[in-house]
Amino acid sequence: MDAICEFIDSLADYRVISIGIHGSASPEGNQFFNERLALKRAWILGQTVLNTSLCDSVDIRYTSGIAHKLAASRWSFGRSARIDIRYALGQDASVNTIDTDDKKMLFSDNSSDSGITSDDVENNSGAESSSDTETPLSLPIEEYAGFDKRSLKMFVGTNLLYDAALVPNIGVGIHLGKGITLYTGWMHAWWNNKLRHRYWRVYGGDLELRTRLGNTPRASVSPFAGHHLGVYASMATYDFQFGNRTGVIGNKYNYAAGISYGYSLPVAHRLNFDFTAGVGYAWGKYKKHHPIDEHDVWLSTHKLKRFGPTRVEIGLQWLIGKGNHNARKGGRK
Repeated sequence: MDAICEFIDSLADYRVISIGIHGSASPEGNQFFNERLALKRAWILGQTVLNTSLCDSVDIRYTSGIAHKLAASRWSFGRSARIDIRYALGQDASVNTIDTDDKKMLFSDNSSDSGITSDDVENNSGAESSSDTETPLSLPIEEYAGFDKRSLKMFVGTNLLYDAALVPNIGVGIHLGKGITLYTGWMHAWWNNKLRHRYWRVYGGDLELRTRLGNTPRASVSPFAGHHLGVYASMATYDFQFGNRTGVIGNKYNYAAGISYGYSLPVAHRLNFDFTAGVGYAWGKYKKHHPIDEHDVWLSTHKLKRFGPTRVEIGLQWLIGKGNHNARKGGRK
């Protein structure tokens, strides 16, 4: 980027004829999302390198396209943006190559005109012929792409393990940006049969802050898919007893906190399976009681102090929000 900006500054002594910026996207996933992504790549490249007075008097043409003809093995080359500058140059001009990190920009001339081409910092070079379509912009690019109007992305889910244990529950995750998700859940079951001394009562909730690890899987454009790491805290109160056996009751909240790791697997257009496990520290107090003469008699009080697995989840998540979905089979549908 520094080399490109340096080169643009060096053109102050020349007559710039035109500036074109082209953004490209690979074809997998939702086509509408890819079109906006390609345009956004062009916009960001232009905003990064064209903040000079040289560009004030020149019309800048933004275009974008999807590289539909690229083979899957070369999709990474379609995820790019380039800038082309044509300017008046003398007949004795030479070809210069500048290396910056792992990127290579070629400055060449053709008679009296010369061009500069570069990919964006996210991708490798060589994508100049990857897009088979070109979409000129007739609206201001900020309005067309809606870059500053990000829609809310969230999911509503349930822990299937709790459901199997007859404990109704619900969870909500909200994407905060840059791969960060805030997740909160609540469970509540209050089943009992006092005559038979059967109690299955529990309620409580948890709060978790997750960060996605690595890139989003190809099967999804949702920020929730893939591996994630998080920190969590939870609390619960409970009363469990099965017939004439000794039961346990935590009539005050017990707590847990720890680190979680999981993977969200895309299974349908708006559906993920989430597998999460957490290890941490649990603490609090609980009591043991036993039925005697048709009454539950308190036996003893214990302190809960335990380090180990404190959370497990097989979640079913319904994705909500514009652009928050998994790719349908076929990619362009």
